[in-house]
Formats: sequence, structure tokens, C-alpha cells
Amino acid sequence: MNLNEAFAELLNANEPKNDEIEKSVKALVDKLDSVYYCSNCGCHYVISGSYGRGTATKNSDVDVCYILPNEDYDRFCCRKGNIQSQLLSEIKNHLDERYPNSIIKGDGQVVDALFKKTVIELVPSFQIYTSSSTLTYPNTHDDGSWLKTNPLEQQRIINDFAKEYSVYRSLCKLIRCWRDEHNIRFKGIEIDLLVHDFLSQNSCEYRNVNIRNINFISLLISFFDYLQAQRMRYLSVIGDDDIKNIDLNLLGKAPQKAKNKLLEQNMGILWDNCIDLFGDGFPSNPYYSGSGNYNEQFIQDLFQVRIRNKVEINCDISANGFRTGKLNDLLKSITPLNRFIVQRSKSLDFYIEYCDVEKPYDIYWKVRNVGEEARKRNDIRGEIVKGGEKHHECSQFHGSHYVECYIVKENVYVAKSRISVPIE
Repeated sequence: MNLNEAFAELLNANEPKNDEIEKSVKALVDKLDSVYYCSNCGCHYVISGSYGRGTATKNSDVDVCYILPNEDYDRFCCRKGNIQSQLLSEIKNHLDERYPNSIIKGDGQVVDALFKKTVIELVPSFQIYTSSSTLTYPNTHDDGSWLKTNPLEQQRIINDFAKEYSVYRSLCKLIRCWRDEHNIRFKGIEIDLLVHDFLSQNSCEYRNVNIRNINFISLLISFFDYLQAQRMRYLSVIGDDDIKNIDLNLLGKAPQKAKNKLLEQNMGILWDNCIDLFGDGFPSNPYYSGSGNYNEQFIQDLFQVRIRNKVEINCDISANGFRTGKLNDLLKSITPLNRFIVQRSKSLDFYIEYCDVEKPYDIYWKVRNVGEEARKRNDIRGEIVKGGEKHHECSQFHGSHYVECYIVKENVYVAKSRISVPIE
């Protein structure tokens, strides 16, 4: 297997389970149809967002524009106060009746339905202008307002673009894998717009090129270069009149770090770097010998994924009972000539330094040993264990290991932090 084949396997592993999604969406829509149309006849919804654009992964929320009768728009417009919030509350109450054991909540412009395997973001909409596919939907912020979107037009434009740039959807999905693996705050629509902009700027290289002829490593290096060079981008939302202001300063050094990992010349290390960057769907490294232990666990297999919060971890390093420093401080000093910085036989005490999730919540930890020595020792690890705000380990052998901390609230995985542990 070569790297391009490995990326193809990664993309396949992250494909959404469309049958389960369609079942969940239909059940939700059927309930609303019974309330607002007194029947289940007709199609009163549009799959929008990343699923509609074909850029979703298995961890993506499902955006659904549910089209209400126009008389309900008139009904709410006759009310006083934040009528948009009232509309969301009404939708929420109807769904609560159908799903008493699921988490249903209004959130800004959508009603969230958190099921065991799917998160549906339902957008109550009105097709006021029947001659157009433009939809009007509520915004509850700032005393309430009405906004417009045109998901069908957006999908038409994206479909045409993807015919010319066959790599478009694959690159969007790979960047989502990277974002999810490293808990980067990067919205799906922002990814899709930036990939569209990047490919448009490099049309000579990528237009009408068969995806089988694309070198994914080179493509990703170029895209991370593009991200790193940006500070603020103002991009038109495809198919809409809206302008999206994308603050790429929020990505920090993440694109540069990703690019540096992909520039690795040693194929064994490069393969491990790809696993580190893109997660569990990337195939096992074929360049190392040793039996290895591939019973690694992945948090997205255990809980519904909806990363909306932030957690940060750090680590106290000590020896013989004396603290020698904090791992995050030492990591900042890494240079190409000083790659491994943690000596063996050190005591490592990991702890949560910051978390914006409202308590109560559950905390899980994962330790992953990376590299040839870990494989030879059959000590890759990777099990996920429930714990507290602190976790103890001991540095044992050479390698670029890492520790992850997950926050799970109401059986939904909402935040993640990773810290590298390079051991000499």
C-alpha cells in the first residue's frame, strides 16, 4: 500500500452512514409533517450544510432545512417579542413529544436533536418566494431577525465545481479529519469555502485533473501553506448573498505544524505523522517491523461526536520527587536539532489546565505510544479509560508518544486536548 491508497482508505473509513442518517431525518420530519401538514405526504425539507454539499464525514452534524407552511410565518409575524425564539421553542416542544429520551434544544438558528449516533441541526424555514429556492429562516440573536439561504443553489454550484475539480470534496473531508483529530475550531462551511478558494487560485494545477493522479501529500502541503499565509479572508458564501468573515489567526500554528509533519522524508516517520494528523482511519504503518498491538480504541466509536467546547491539558515532569518543569513549556523549545526532550524514567503527571464545559461531565484519557520501538515492545497501547482531572504515567522508552483527554457530557464527546510526549 502506498500513501495515496492509504488516503483513499482514510476517506472511505470516514464516509457517513447515510442509511442511518436518512432514517433519523425521516423520523424527525415525519413528526413535524404530522403537526404542520397533518400528513406525511410531500417533501418539506432539504438536506443542507456539509451533507448537502457532499463534504461531510462520519462526525459531521446533519443540517436539515425544514420548510413550514407560509401561514405559520404569518402567524409568528403577528406576535410580539423575539418571534424567532418562539418559533424554535415551538419546534423543540413538538420534537420533545416524539423523542422524550433524546436531547432536544434550541441554539441560535437551529433546533438540535442529539440522537445516539446522529446530531441533526434542524433549521425551521419558509419558502416565502415560491418562484425561488431561497429559504427564510430565524435568527434568535439580538432580539431576533430573519435570514436567507439557498441550499439547493449552493449544491448546484458545488456539484458543477466538483466536476472540474475532482479533488474538491476529498480535500474538504481530509481537512475535517485533521480538524476533528486535533480539536481545531474550524467550521465546515469555512473549510469548504477556503478549499474552493484555494483550488480556484491554483486552477492550472488542479482543474480537470483525475483524482487518481493527485499526490495527496503535495496537495495537503500546498493547502496548509495557503492557510498559513492567510490572516483574514472575506469570502462569498456559495449560492448566497452572504459574506463570510474567516479569521484564520484562530488556527494559530496548527497549519504550519501540519505542513512540517508532511515534509518528513523518512517514509516510516511520515506514515506515523499522517496517522497523527488524520486519525484512526489512516491505515497501520507498513514500514515498521514488530507484531504491534492494534487494539487501539477511538473516542468517536464510543460516543456521539459534537465538538463545541475547549479543554487544555498540561503535564508536570518530575524525577526523584522533584518537579523539573511543565511539558508544554518544554515543547515550545523543540527545534530540528532538539527533537526528543523528555528523558526516560521521568514521572509524568497530566492534568486539566482549562475546560469551558459546564459540570457535570465525564473525563477520559488515552495514552498512545508511537514508533518502531513501541511496535517491537508490543506496547502501542491506545486504550481509553475513564478517570479524573489528573492522570499519571512514567516515561519508559524512545518515541514520539502522545496523551489525549476527552470531555464527555450527557454521553456526547464535546472537547478534546492532545499533548505530545517526545522521549529520548
